[in-house]
Amino acid sequence: MREYNGAQVLKVDVSERQQIWVRDGQERPLAGQQVRILSGDQTVATLRTHSDGRVYFFPRAYPAQAADYRVEVDGADPFTIPAGSGQREWFVTVVNGGQGETAVNLDVLFLIDATGSMADEIQQLKDNIRAISAQVDALPSRPDVRFALVAYRDREDAFLTHVTDFTPDVETFAAALDQVQADGGGDYPEDLNQALADAIHQPEWRVANTVSLIFLVADAPPHLDYGQQDHYAAEMLQAAQRGIKIYPIASSGLDEQGEYIFRQLAQATGGRFIFLTYGASGPWLYRHGDRFSGVGLFGFVAG
Repeated sequence: MREYNGAQVLKVDVSERQQIWVRDGQERPLAGQQVRILSGDQTVATLRTHSDGRVYFFPRAYPAQAADYRVEVDGADPFTIPAGSGQREWFVTVVNGGQGETAVNLDVLFLIDATGSMADEIQQLKDNIRAISAQVDALPSRPDVRFALVAYRDREDAFLTHVTDFTPDVETFAAALDQVQADGGGDYPEDLNQALADAIHQPEWRVANTVSLIFLVADAPPHLDYGQQDHYAAEMLQAAQRGIKIYPIASSGLDEQGEYIFRQLAQATGGRFIFLTYGASGPWLYRHGDRFSGVGLFGFVAG
């Protein structure tokens, strides 16, 4: 990211990442715990722990800069992170913090670029959503899973975004997914800024005691010339505040600018950047050079 010299991106300074782990008295992770970061009486950030009991705090990513930051978690003693501290991991023990089990609620939202170049990826998801659901249902933790969908295009297309709220019924979700057709697009960038804002704020995320995931499937970066206040650099911090991890899945054709932005989305929320390649045997998923197998393009979801 330091060496990037491509097209315009929204720079967010993540050079001083702090990891805060919240656990119970037996050192088991506590999911869905609210972590408040303050500078004096001013709230800098409010974050929510993931299934491993961890949040990421990027002091330089927020407008309010301070000499030190006070960290508060209900049921635990507050502590201070000095700015520029060489220590990057902090462990918090919550008294009477529950059983320390990871969350069994699972909210999965697919944020899909529905422009003309995305027909293959959309069809793969349609073909495999029932198998994905079956694999999730078979997990030992027996998660209470719900699916949601935001399909998006661009301002001059037939629609900008189409939001399908969370449902626990895979057949209802599959029927909504079947209505998504790849069309439109025109120029290369799409209005991912608006789509990401809708994905975070419109569906009824459960948030508390829930593993919350967005899988962004796209092959183009967002328009950065629309002058939006709800741009991706602001919305990814909103996602972190609600404990939502973003997993950008880069389809073939994504350029250097798009890769940079997709990596930002993953880094800020604790997700992973994933990209697709196409070989003689069909599509594969890669994550930082690792190869995924499974059910079509999306079999990794259950893992």
